Amino acid sequence: MSDDPSYVLVVDSDEGSLGSVAAVLAALGRPVRGARDAASALSAILASPPLIVVLAGDRTALAAIDLARVVRDRLGHRAPRILLVSGAAVRRVDLRHVDDVVRRPYRAEELVARAKRLVRASGVWSLRGKEAPRTSRRVGPA
Repeated sequence: MSDDPSYVLVVDSDEGSLGSVAAVLAALGRPVRGARDAASALSAILASPPLIVVLAGDRTALAAIDLARVVRDRLGHRAPRILLVSGAAVRRVDLRHVDDVVRRPYRAEELVARAKRLVRASGVWSLRGKEAPRTSRRVGPA
């Protein structure tokens, strides 16, 4: 990873889904990096915490929650903001480890807006003038 913490990390075991989420989040104007598993994601986060972590794996919602828990436990107040993107049902008690949830299927502008909110909450006030695309295409399973 980079020493520059201004990147967004997308975690998804499905390469196609990771690519589509990363493409949508490019509208943030920050570098978007990907991790295909929890171990590589955790390694990247511990080496250089990103602005936000987007846990986008649908089949492993509980594994994503576990990763979020480990990140919070290890980094405490230095932990990045965490956004869960999932179509799976997740119990409210499991959501205490994430900052926000976007349900699949989602609109691209909704994902970008939620991510922007978390970036700003992390203390970054400018997204380099880049704005979200004004599209209404749906992403994810119907």
